[in-house]
Amino acid sequence: MNATDVLRMMSDDTRLRVLMLLKNKPLCVSQMQLILDVPQSMLSKHLAKLREFEIVIAHADGKFMKYELVSDPLVLSLLETIRKSSDDWEFKDDYQKINDYDYILDACQQCSLYTQRTKYII
Repeated sequence: MNATDVLRMMSDDTRLRVLMLLKNKPLCVSQMQLILDVPQSMLSKHLAKLREFEIVIAHADGKFMKYELVSDPLVLSLLETIRKSSDDWEFKDDYQKINDYDYILDACQQCSLYTQRTKYII
């Protein structure tokens, strides 16, 4: 991954907000969608682009795809610099919401367990 690609990926507001969130902790699409207040299809396209450039990785967590930031020194350094120098209220608002939607994964895991236990009871 070269610096030009990283900067190109960070030049979009939504992708930058996603990266700033993922710098804090791995999140699923549903959580990011609620935090960022963007359509799921738009968010998925941005995440696909970030995966294509190997800035984020995805792995299955139950029924959800959970995304996390790669531990690339350039990416982490740029995000930290942005965090320190930014007075952008949007990032601060996103950070305040980051733990508000943890229940989504918990609820899905409970639903999944219930479905597994009851799928043969008919």
